[in-house]
Amino acid sequence: VLTIAPEAAVAGRNLARLQPDVLIIDPSPSPEAGSAVIAAVKRPLPGARVIVLASAPTAGLRRRMRDLGVDLYLEKPAPLLVDDLRRLLAAARGS
Repeated sequence: VLTIAPEAAVAGRNLARLQPDVLIIDPSPSPEAGSAVIAAVKRPLPGARVIVLASAPTAGLRRRMRDLGVDLYLEKPAPLLVDDLRRLLAAARGS
């Protein structure tokens, strides 16, 4: 199931109900809110995979995402490759 949240606050409200296997997020518009969403996923669901597509990358954002345990960090414009997503999901399933 694919769910899209237009902003971090909406995503945050939906996390407990959705329990995502993969979170794809652009934390750039609001790095603090994006970081909070990532932490809210990783804390109860450490096996959840996080992909960042940063529209306004900075060295500080890259550091913060690494510290949060982001699995794949891309800077826009960057295509999200299906093979990358499949690899992350396979790793999560142990296959």
